Amino acid sequence: SQGFVASSYQVSDYVAELVDSAGARRWISFSSSGVIEGERLTTIISVITDISERMRYTQQLEHQASHDELTGLPNRSHFVQRVTDVAENAAAGEQWAVCLLDLDGFKEINDTLGHEMGDHLLKGLATRLGEVVGSQGGLLARVGGDEFALLYRSAGERAVCELVEAVTASIQIPFAVHDLELRIGGSVGIALFPRDGATTSALMRCADIAMYKAKTAGVDYQLYASEQDVYSIRRLSLMMDIRQAIEGDQLLLHYQPVIDFPGQRLVSFEALLRWQHPRHGLLPPGEFIPLIELTDMIESMTWWVLEAAIRQLQAWQARGWDYRVAVNISARNVADDRFAARVAGLLARYGVPARQLELEITESALMADPDKARHVLQQLDSMGVWLSIDDYGTGYSSLAYLKSLPIDTLKIDRSFISNMLQTEQDRIIVNSTIQLAHNLGMSVTAEGIEYAELIDALADLGCDKGQGYYICRPVSPSELPAWVELHRRHRYADTEQF
Repeated sequence: SQGFVASSYQVSDYVAELVDSAGARRWISFSSSGVIEGERLTTIISVITDISERMRYTQQLEHQASHDELTGLPNRSHFVQRVTDVAENAAAGEQWAVCLLDLDGFKEINDTLGHEMGDHLLKGLATRLGEVVGSQGGLLARVGGDEFALLYRSAGERAVCELVEAVTASIQIPFAVHDLELRIGGSVGIALFPRDGATTSALMRCADIAMYKAKTAGVDYQLYASEQDVYSIRRLSLMMDIRQAIEGDQLLLHYQPVIDFPGQRLVSFEALLRWQHPRHGLLPPGEFIPLIELTDMIESMTWWVLEAAIRQLQAWQARGWDYRVAVNISARNVADDRFAARVAGLLARYGVPARQLELEITESALMADPDKARHVLQQLDSMGVWLSIDDYGTGYSSLAYLKSLPIDTLKIDRSFISNMLQTEQDRIIVNSTIQLAHNLGMSVTAEGIEYAELIDALADLGCDKGQGYYICRPVSPSELPAWVELHRRHRYADTEQF
């Protein structure tokens, strides 16, 4: 009433929130005007309007502007504003964590199974992560296609790491979507306020740098450290140069020999991509393949590698070499109905027999779309192309599914080979894998052989073939003839010069 008097008995569009008899929230707007006669208020004229629908619509628009439509989580703009509020208003001594989560393996699922399947997965993941983060009082947001962010008031590094460990563990639990069991992973970068930055841009940047470091290191999460900034600068430089790498003939293949046991006869090579960068020198695939996978250049790169390897086979034919060359392919390739026909076209163009080409695919790529992968692999097998499962033991393929595929070779991942003489569990895994493969009519190749004792141990277990630095590092085509001749003469002569 005092406000009404102070405003000379005039009130315009005053909004009040009420609860009706049914317990529902409603909003009204009213305007009032007092009539003064003889310096006395004699009449009040009021207009009252129910604006509940308008208020609900306004709130809906505000929610849509600040939340992700698919998952219902806060979006990037909302998250950035919350981080800004923290950076500007945090009390002395408060510690906060800004975390960026990038999914591993989601792109392959999205590309092979379609966006609808990907959307189902993202919604399920948002619900699962929301429960984990919400239980600790944190804020979860979706800030990109397969990128999430977390804001958390913490008591220190250990508390943040424990929450992030719970987040990554929840991601790794399989998702059941349309009768398929899908598995993904995640890489998390952590920046701490105020230690790593006092502004929103600094905290987001540090979290992004740490996330990329976690991804390249193959770990679940990484706390930001100032020395990591060099990777960020280098990463930006490489991202800008990727297209030129493919179009400017800066890519090249090195080849790592594969020998058989126990005769130690050279049987094939694996083609491994390198980038001869004009400023950074020769780069290994681990430094740039993850970056190319983030661009539209991954398809062009795959076909460049295939054509370069087949062209190399043609050159080796001319000198009388009859070795196979193995090339890694992706989930996108085995989900492409045209892939086998395009491979056949390349083989025909260079006059290379299909039996000299070996295509390697990981277990996780096979499981992204099992039915489509089976169809494409059967087409390749009917052409005579040799087929291998790469990094066996790191994925989740079932025995029943393996039996249905025309696979020639299982390649056991180096993580099991390198410690098999020191760790009984790894030795058991290697032995059982060899027996499994042989029972299914496949041969076995061991990766990562780095010392002589492994060769004898693998041969005793019945392993068929092997590759690794002890046998020979990946070398350029120009260096291979000298190594091949040396191998023929001395088998295990010192090859460090190569």
